[in-house]
Amino acid sequence: MLSKKPLFSTYKYMNRFLARLLLFFFVVSTINVHSQTNSRPDSIGSKFPGGDDGWQKFLSKNFKYPDEAISNEVQGDVIVEFTVDTSGTPTNVKVISGPAVLRKECINMISVSKWIPAEVGGKKVESTRRQPFHFRLQKP
Repeated sequence: MLSKKPLFSTYKYMNRFLARLLLFFFVVSTINVHSQTNSRPDSIGSKFPGGDDGWQKFLSKNFKYPDEAISNEVQGDVIVEFTVDTSGTPTNVKVISGPAVLRKECINMISVSKWIPAEVGGKKVESTRRQPFHFRLQKP
């Protein structure tokens, strides 16, 4: 029996399904730290709890590739800059570059996350981070 769904609709559904299923192919590079605290030998930069693995698990659980980006096959890199305050809360979250349709989800991921603050000489300090997000869709 032939499907009553048009081929385009099926392809669109497959793209959405694959984009979500292949979230592991959504690559987020190693966390890049842009912080003055790293220039001192007695400093520890801010980081996500669990490091890179913890960040990947957080994204796998919470990240949603925007439907509009999937429908329009938008891919690319988004760079988000933010400050981790002394309590580990991201503040001053802003996008440095990247496709507009992908920016909101990146800002959301940073805003809802909680970080381990940087330290200098054993004292918690604010630090600035730049986090790249790399968006790639896999063809069915």
